[in-house]
Amino acid sequence: MGFSEAATALLIKYGLFIASLVGSILSLSLLRPLTRQQAAWAVATGFFTAIFTTDLVVAYFGLPAAGDSRNGVAYLIGLFAMNLIPLGKKIAQALTRNYLKGAE
Repeated sequence: MGFSEAATALLIKYGLFIASLVGSILSLSLLRPLTRQQAAWAVATGFFTAIFTTDLVVAYFGLPAAGDSRNGVAYLIGLFAMNLIPLGKKIAQALTRNYLKGAE
């Protein structure tokens, strides 16, 4: 077995995990400077979100379940997942502020 066959077998077997991890690591460049712990949590968040939601997204949008398209979806979810968390926190803080302002 040559190098190209081994690389192909590796991508077929672990492509979803590799795409998820690469997407979540590359998205660190889109975030503000982070501490090492924050960066590790951000990568873990993107990785696990991509792992657990890729099949759901592929099925929901009726995308082909073949390796390349599935890996592409995993990459994009990993790339954008950790950027959605700060957005969700800002929305929750704004809703809390508005709710508390209305309660006074």
